[in-house]
Amino acid sequence: LLISWTGKFTANSYSVVNIDDLDMGMSVLGMYLYGTIFANGGEITVGDLTEDGLYGTFKVSGAYGLLDITQGTSSGEFIDLNGTIDITDGTMYIHGGTACYIPYAANATLNLSGGVLDITDVPIRIHNSSSYNLTTNITDGTIRTPKSFSVYDAFNPVGGTLEFYGSGTNNLLMSD
Repeated sequence: LLISWTGKFTANSYSVVNIDDLDMGMSVLGMYLYGTIFANGGEITVGDLTEDGLYGTFKVSGAYGLLDITQGTSSGEFIDLNGTIDITDGTMYIHGGTACYIPYAANATLNLSGGVLDITDVPIRIHNSSSYNLTTNITDGTIRTPKSFSVYDAFNPVGGTLEFYGSGTNNLLMSD
């Protein structure tokens, strides 16, 4: 299944959807428009992102909500957040990529009031971009990584947990 559009795709309770290739956006008169993927108690598995990062809106809600995204690991394949992640419950896994900068090529928003955001393969960097902003609303939930978590910009969650796992060396860097 190849999905390419700027609309909204939702998997409601107990539904299961597999998407081979996901193209979240399109260009209209030189302006890029991006869609929404919503695991609303259902499961969505994405085999590969066509964009070089996470563009658009990715939402997870409901105890059984699962959004499982894979990106390739070749040069130029990133899982940078260049859109919105909104998790109120459930789990979002992001696999692959060669880097995870938040933000990188567009403004980014990270809302986490429950559930889990698990970046499984690469370090997470809260990036100090001169061109793009990060907006966060983190009141609960867990951000997980088996790698490092580096902060080079303002990052002030009021709640939640940062969890390191795995057998490798994990680092936490807080810089302003």
